[in-house]
Amino acid sequence: MKLKCCICSTDKYDKFFKKINDFELVRCAGCGLVYLKDAEEKFDFIQAAQSQIKINSSQKVQYWSFPCFYDKYKPVFDGFFTERLLRIKQFCPGARTMFDVGCGYGLWMKFCAGQGIEVKGIDLSCEVVNYARGQLHLDAEIASLEDYRFDRQYDVMVMCDILEHLFEPNKQLEKIRNNLQRGGIIFIQVPNLLGFKIPLRHSFSLPYHLWQFSLETISLLLKKNGFKIAGYWTGVMGIIGEYEKGWPRLFQRALWKSASLLRLGNRLKVIAKKI
Repeated sequence: MKLKCCICSTDKYDKFFKKINDFELVRCAGCGLVYLKDAEEKFDFIQAAQSQIKINSSQKVQYWSFPCFYDKYKPVFDGFFTERLLRIKQFCPGARTMFDVGCGYGLWMKFCAGQGIEVKGIDLSCEVVNYARGQLHLDAEIASLEDYRFDRQYDVMVMCDILEHLFEPNKQLEKIRNNLQRGGIIFIQVPNLLGFKIPLRHSFSLPYHLWQFSLETISLLLKKNGFKIAGYWTGVMGIIGEYEKGWPRLFQRALWKSASLLRLGNRLKVIAKKI
């Protein structure tokens, strides 16, 4: 399946950006968005991530949000979750309700529920939703955002490591905007298109990541759909693999901290408001 730029709605790219194995990334001639030239129409990301953990070395694995790792490294996950929630409350102090698009196993939802927030989530994977409902007793459903019917509006919408997978992000962002309360916000986390990424060795995750966003291109996409970025950061998500190889040394911790301060981290995090 050939993709068109989700910002410019054109397939005119000025040059190839990068070729990794058999996958080609191109850059849009109009807005500069980097995207996958040819995409697979269907894939099971959770199953692929599980296979990656079983087959590859830890340094090549980039998705670690499985319950077994959360139980093992709870302080690390909770540190990321605390930072995220503090930033959400900074821009939406009265946030009481939250909707998590692509909730996974519900680890983030459970954390927010423990902080007094009423939270609901959806995901395409039966496995993760069954865990969120059965083990964590959360309000989660098996559904795509396209098919889900909202019966209320929310203070906060969250999409963490989801937007880069979506074939039609404009439709999803429009639906999210229509179901945000007045004054509500959206929190988005995506891989950061930086030539130099910290932690090191993080790849473009092809063919699962269709879009490779920078601050400039995600700003354009959000503006196109009636949002304006209120704040942004980068982070060092995906470092559980480093813990699997041994507790990080002081130098690594200092490097990660510097990456966040200098906005060189491997994840781009933005908070946007309706305009």
